[in-house]
Amino acid sequence: MSNHQYSLFSAIKRCVDGKRINPGGFEGEASQALARSLGISPQGFLVPIPALLGGSFEERALDTTAGSGAIYKYLAGTADILRPKLVCGLAGAFLGDLRSGETTNYGQVQLPRKLTAAQTSWVNEAAAPGSSTNPTTAAVVASPRTVAAYVDITTRMLSQGGPAVERMVIDDLITGAAVEIDRAALNGSGSSGQPTGILQTSGIGSVALGTNGGVPTRATLVAMEKAVAAANGDAAASASLGWVASVATRSKMRSIDGSSAGSGAWLWSDADRVLGKPAWSTGNMPDNTTKGTGTNLGSIVYADWSNLVIQLFSVADVLVDPYKASTLGVVRVNLFQDVDILVRQPAAFCAATDIVTS
Repeated sequence: MSNHQYSLFSAIKRCVDGKRINPGGFEGEASQALARSLGISPQGFLVPIPALLGGSFEERALDTTAGSGAIYKYLAGTADILRPKLVCGLAGAFLGDLRSGETTNYGQVQLPRKLTAAQTSWVNEAAAPGSSTNPTTAAVVASPRTVAAYVDITTRMLSQGGPAVERMVIDDLITGAAVEIDRAALNGSGSSGQPTGILQTSGIGSVALGTNGGVPTRATLVAMEKAVAAANGDAAASASLGWVASVATRSKMRSIDGSSAGSGAWLWSDADRVLGKPAWSTGNMPDNTTKGTGTNLGSIVYADWSNLVIQLFSVADVLVDPYKASTLGVVRVNLFQDVDILVRQPAAFCAATDIVTS
């Protein structure tokens, strides 16, 4: 199968032409192999995401109402919508499948978490160690939660659009799902099918700026850093320490001088660092929280981001509706991705969600 070029559009076209949910051909064989490996029965066909993201695509313009331009006119690229930045992976979160590659268990994933460490003591020569207790552990449990996305493609786009349309579909489905997963990792509600994100996780540290919110200061940031350090959240050699903030919070911090002498030591430096640690901002962090009479308040998190796990339970499951095309001239392509969010050690995170940014 390595001599073939994977094509999502080839798979979609065969589903539409044959009025079936499994495309057959190379893409169908790839789906069946993935299903056997993962021990699952997909709704449609499984898509090996690395094959989609790793290849190069020739870009062309679209000839539709939603994408003007001649179909055969070559363009440098297809202009995607502007999306929030994906930051969790940049900050150091784990993204992948924690299960054994040989497992066929598609249910919950249990990740052990130490609650207490082994006891240590100093002993005199020839003396027995004092009484001790065994370290205790608990399990952080991940359960599949499904993020879904769909895109409608006209039959003309499907038959004539070529690589540009294929790139558009991939971006809309996979990139769109990835942005939503990143948002859920930061602020998922934990209800209505969503995972529980960092800001909604009990046990994380927090720093309050005021009854109605407040303007961030260097003392605010030092207090957040101290909260993580006091819980030993920054002690691991593998710690990936950094800051993630809302867009308005970054903008506000860029204009605040953290020095007493007005030397231009901005809270958020021009090198995108806060207290010497790397910092990112994204539209996926809330800028609309309320506190007291304060509204549209911003947010920021300081953490060892290696304690954030984005558990992917499978590759993407793509379901093509081949019957809509015969009546409306539109093919609906649905994507389903099972995922959950794990915060391994909540004390390794500290948040401030009442930042006045105006």
